Amino acid sequence: MKNTLKLVISLAVLLAVVTVGSHLILHQTGSTPPDVSGDGQKPSISEPEVKPENPLTEIVSTIEWGENDLYAMVNLAENYEITTAEAYQNAQTQWGFSAGDAFENPYQVGGYEWHLMIPRYAEVEIQIYENLFVDAGEEKGELLWTHTGGAPFVLECNESDLFSNVIVEVACGDQSDKFSPMISLMDGALLIGERGQVLTTRK
Repeated sequence: MKNTLKLVISLAVLLAVVTVGSHLILHQTGSTPPDVSGDGQKPSISEPEVKPENPLTEIVSTIEWGENDLYAMVNLAENYEITTAEAYQNAQTQWGFSAGDAFENPYQVGGYEWHLMIPRYAEVEIQIYENLFVDAGEEKGELLWTHTGGAPFVLECNESDLFSNVIVEVACGDQSDKFSPMISLMDGALLIGERGQVLTTRK
């Protein structure tokens, strides 16, 4: 009888020890995250980097696009004496954005006109050809550049005020346009194709 009582007491004590130990383990593992820093401190959690909105892309959302528009253009030069720096300054003061990206790799055919071209969609592909302008009229020459990705860019062109030295082809899916940008001698307006619009002021 005494042996049986001792056995029961021993089992009860053992059960109590196991229960208390289990609670301690669960409490420790549940309340403190494991230390992976190696110095006894909790690992730091860095906040995700918030990138500023691309100001060039922001321009696209401010344009009142027509239903069939694929691009917009801005004449950055008000006269034939303008320099690269002045065209850059015009882009900044008139359109309120840093034109650095657009001017970083301008397409320079040679001439006195500076135009900012803004694709409406990222899928728009723009090809710039040399315009040979033979006696019979315009003739597409060498492909000079292909522009993709949707970023606005700057085009310097037109050494003569009588005809354009470039032919621009715009394509997006099954939609397309073809034109030779130039300043009209009649009213000074920028002449472009049917699937674009000329911007004179920022909306």
